[in-house]
Amino acid sequence: MDDQEKKYKQADLFIESVRIGMSRARWSYSVVIIICITIFTCSWNVYFSWIKTVFIPDKVVNVADSNSCSFAKNQEIVKYAQQNLLINWTQSNYIEIPLIGSKIHITDASIILSCLVTLVLIWLFFATRRENHIIGRTLQYYKDVSDDLKIYVYYGISLSNLFSTYSKNDEPIYSIEVKDNPKQVPGIRFLLLLIFYVPGILLLSLIILDLCSFNIPSMYRPFFLPPSPLQYTIKIIFMELFCLICAFSCIFLGYMCHRYERANSKILNEFAGIINWPRKE
Repeated sequence: MDDQEKKYKQADLFIESVRIGMSRARWSYSVVIIICITIFTCSWNVYFSWIKTVFIPDKVVNVADSNSCSFAKNQEIVKYAQQNLLINWTQSNYIEIPLIGSKIHITDASIILSCLVTLVLIWLFFATRRENHIIGRTLQYYKDVSDDLKIYVYYGISLSNLFSTYSKNDEPIYSIEVKDNPKQVPGIRFLLLLIFYVPGILLLSLIILDLCSFNIPSMYRPFFLPPSPLQYTIKIIFMELFCLICAFSCIFLGYMCHRYERANSKILNEFAGIINWPRKE
């Protein structure tokens, strides 16, 4: 094995490490997105679902009017259907954790789920940090080698990267002819930016929904009895304060993850700039 082959073998080790780091980051992104979608779906079912209006009045009514509240508008026709609908809708308010075989109700999201989201964001932070450092060290190591090896390393890394938008071209490629007319889809990079901040924004929305729930009729208490904030003041303050801390922690961690992804794009563009790319005759 000559010296050139050794360099390519060594480059393969670096590229494989980068791909493993990217795989960890993508897995973490997927878990965060799935958790956020699950929390959002359960919250929607509890507070805004159309099915809810079948069983619960649109507003809290007075005690004098409590006798008018019923689960069925027409007991003779829709009683059986509404019972099954009620069971399914109630079950939709729970989030099941397959690995431990337990269920969490969405009303406990401000404590349990906010803690879960924060822990996953911490994992994502270290995954994106590790990914960035591996990419950075690899490109720093190969910045002074031959152009062929630089191209080999560059494509070995860039072709496996998902969120680092180092290319400014969002147009489909229809031809094997290379055309230097990149076009960007308006707003697509802003949507990418939102991915990093969705967990924190979601936790802040949970706090808002918890506070608004005092004026929203609930399935889990009599329709004519609005909740008594004074009775649970200490518990409510603790839960919402904990969720608030987790929310701002997630926003900070999302900001750091976004910095690492931007750094990946920047250093890949910088590395591409020092390559003498082959020109078509």
